[in-house]
Amino acid sequence: MSFEKLVGNRALVSRLARMVGSGRVPPSLLFCGPSGVGKLQAAMTLAKALNCSQSKTDPCGTCPACLRIDREEYADVHIARPEGAGRQLRADAVRQIVRETPFRPFEGRRRVSILIDADRMNDAAANTLLKTLEEPPPWAILILITSNAAALLPTILSRCQIYRFAPLAIEELSDLLVSDHDVDREQATTLAALSGGSLTAALSYRDEPLTDLRQEAVRLLTVVARGGREQDLVPWADRLAKDKRLLLLLHLLMGMARDVVATLAGGAIVHRDLKSELDELSQGAPLDAWLAAFELTENALENLRDRYLNKRLTVARLLVEMRELSRSRQLSPALDRQ
Repeated sequence: MSFEKLVGNRALVSRLARMVGSGRVPPSLLFCGPSGVGKLQAAMTLAKALNCSQSKTDPCGTCPACLRIDREEYADVHIARPEGAGRQLRADAVRQIVRETPFRPFEGRRRVSILIDADRMNDAAANTLLKTLEEPPPWAILILITSNAAALLPTILSRCQIYRFAPLAIEELSDLLVSDHDVDREQATTLAALSGGSLTAALSYRDEPLTDLRQEAVRLLTVVARGGREQDLVPWADRLAKDKRLLLLLHLLMGMARDVVATLAGGAIVHRDLKSELDELSQGAPLDAWLAAFELTENALENLRDRYLNKRLTVARLLVEMRELSRSRQLSPALDRQ
């Protein structure tokens, strides 16, 4: 895949392409951002661009070097992933990269090492990597990929040039689902909106039965907007925290809050079949309150990416904070009059 064919984050991808064209590629790069937004594809494209036998700027994708990099069979491109039950990036995998880096490329122009989910390194692995980050040889490129940059050691962050990937736009992701994953247009648009711009999330939601979950999201949003009692919301949070579909439900809540904002602003909505429910939620509700509800849900989703965070407390806090918007007469007062 060439730089031109990468989906999303066009300004960032253009920077990478110009960097290759100028021959000034930093020795250590950190690709950070949500999962499923193209970080690994960009890293693989960069590795191919640096070793393509047909071009020194944009990879052809068809030469033996490009094809073998895609198959992860190229001697000068090493990819390390978390393994085992704990999904840790093992110290021995990092040590192998450190051992190989001082040697000149065996068959290509650059030796490229890609560490997927670099935040899953333990301290021993991270400290092993530091020496290479401090004194990389001129032919070596190290690319760290993470959805949680805050979990990396500050000493690692300070030695990397950071590239922040944003979620894919709904239109970009919808087109990708239709063209590459055999999803019909209507479902693709819904999945793209639910996933928060993540292809990984969109594909994981593709086979989920959404009807009952969408109705629960409407009920929950209505109860919260009406200022539901805390003693009712906390048991609800307990149940949701145990549901494997929690992240999907929160994406639904966020998407519906966005649709209420769109309704108030006269824009297009994603959940068109729920228009009457969304209209009811929007009656008398100020725009800034629903924007605040959207941001609260977005923050909860971001916090839940930390696997050590207490899910129950995170969900309970979200529901109570949204309830407080209602109690302060900032969220959907019209519902109380019905």
